[in-house]
Amino acid sequence: MSIEIFTDMNAVHADIIAAIEATGIASADEYNIDAIARECYEYDPAHGHIQDAGFICTADVDEFWASVERHAK
Repeated sequence: MSIEIFTDMNAVHADIIAAIEATGIASADEYNIDAIARECYEYDPAHGHIQDAGFICTADVDEFWASVERHAK
């Protein structure tokens, strides 16, 4: 299984927004995207391999959606 690496927080935010809006029942504007990103993503320096460094999602599916729920505006 490969891990998706996001180059910056804009890419992380886009990933979160896409997941929320893919439900078809919610808009990303209804959630604190920054708070979700802080809870569910971490910077991974890839042990000095700059081409592999970036942000990764550290939450599983249930943890991600629990975070989304917690950060409803």
